[in-house]
Amino acid sequence: METPSASTAGHRHRGLRAVAGTLAVGTTIGVIDARRRLRHLLRTPDPWAGRVLGPLDGDYTTVSTSDGAELGVVTAGEGPTVVLSHGLTAATRYWTLVAPRLVERGLKVVAYDQRGHGGSTQGTAEVTVDLLGSDLDTVIESTGADDVTVVGHSMGGVSCLSMLARRQTLGGRHATKVSAAVVLASLARSPWETRLADFEFARWLYGRPRNRALARLVAMRTFGEDPPLSLVDFTIEIFSSTPPSAALAAARALAHFDLRPALAAVDTPIHVLAGRLDRLTRPAINQEIVDAAPRADISWLPRAGHQLPLEAVDEVVGLITRTVTGDSVGAR
Repeated sequence: METPSASTAGHRHRGLRAVAGTLAVGTTIGVIDARRRLRHLLRTPDPWAGRVLGPLDGDYTTVSTSDGAELGVVTAGEGPTVVLSHGLTAATRYWTLVAPRLVERGLKVVAYDQRGHGGSTQGTAEVTVDLLGSDLDTVIESTGADDVTVVGHSMGGVSCLSMLARRQTLGGRHATKVSAAVVLASLARSPWETRLADFEFARWLYGRPRNRALARLVAMRTFGEDPPLSLVDFTIEIFSSTPPSAALAAARALAHFDLRPALAAVDTPIHVLAGRLDRLTRPAINQEIVDAAPRADISWLPRAGHQLPLEAVDEVVGLITRTVTGDSVGAR
């Protein structure tokens, strides 16, 4: 009789083989096009070549959660407070191009590592979308600010939406008000129920130096048009540095959730920024946030993909700054 662990391992291996087969057969045209793009990028001057991306400059502290996780927090600057929440398999240093610009514009930046990522520990609780929102709320309350603007990319955007939904559902008074949310390339419900094998394949691929060219081809598809290769390599490196157990725990939480019903009662302004070429959280998925939340609007970047804090720095910094200052930021 096959043991449960053997069955799970067999399912995983079959899933990896299926994904590999899809890459080899079902996406031949896409791979050929990606190889052409890679050759083009190898000949294109890279403005970020040789630059060390992260870690963020600032004061490092930790914040404790109720289940014993220690969340690493970096704080820099003075002024109105912005809390940054990164995506799956990233860390605070993923904001390396955005955070310094916000500080230069007179904002206080508080960036934290999601549990199990970067300098944060995993804790004992099962990772759920509600727990991600609770973690963000814990960081918000630790800032000591009267009010904050929260910013989340991808899974970090889910954390922002979950936190807003939790506050609406639980009620009660909070020491720190959340004035607005900026959500980058994110989602309000899971479209990924059958794609964990894809995620595991990417982890396996990115961790194998001999497959560097193929890893670049896959990572390039998370960007829009003509990303600098140094930023492509940065995404591979930061993806691979997250412990597999933490990455998979978070990925499983994202595989089954739907915040849309709860968002219908959220009256906090939510400003969504999305790329028309995003292959991970596709435009229709970003649009669902706006359709669900009564005070949400969306702005589109026609040439951008999923990695907005890397490939659309000016637009991201501009939207955050306008949100904090109260300027008009978008149209539904």
